Order: sequence, then structure tokens, then C-alpha cells
Amino acid sequence: MKDVYTLNEIYADVINHKLILPTVQRGFVWKPHQIENLWDSILRGYPVGSIALSQKNNGICEILDGQQRISSICLGMYDSTLKDETKILKTTNENIRIFI
Repeated sequence: MKDVYTLNEIYADVINHKLILPTVQRGFVWKPHQIENLWDSILRGYPVGSIALSQKNNGICEILDGQQRISSICLGMYDSTLKDETKILKTTNENIRIFI
């Protein structure tokens, strides 16, 4: 497990199911303005907090803290032309569109 991830690495690891949510985690609850605020902070280079991961024996990491931020990052990077990307963590992409 790495200490630092790029946005592209976070997105790729979620899409490739290397970053997953444990079953005890709730669903995605952020409102659009919270997603916008996160991306505003990212684009301005402001700190957006850390995430906590737990690495499993199979190389997969469970997200212990940071699900809302990770989901929002993935929604901002989502490519709707890719057919195999139907779900980001516990939210469907059908209802959320982010344009950056």
C-alpha cells in the first residue's frame, strides 16, 4: 500500500476494484455543492484531507475513511463512454454528472 496516491491512481483503483468499501459503510450522501467544493479545493491545490485504508491479503484495500471524497473524485473523472464503469463504490452514475 502506498502513502500517496494521484487522482488517476485513485480512480483506476476504484474502477479496477482494488479500492473497495467494506459492507458496513453507508452509501454516498454528499450533495452536489459538496462535490463542487471538493473539486474547487483540488483544482486550487488546497489540502482535502487524508483517507484511511486497510490492506487485505489479496492486495485489495478497504476504504475506512474518505469514501465521500473518493467517490466525488471518481465522479469528476468518470468517463461515460466506457461501458464497464457502471458503478462507483455504492452510488450509481446514472443520477450524477460532474463537468470539470
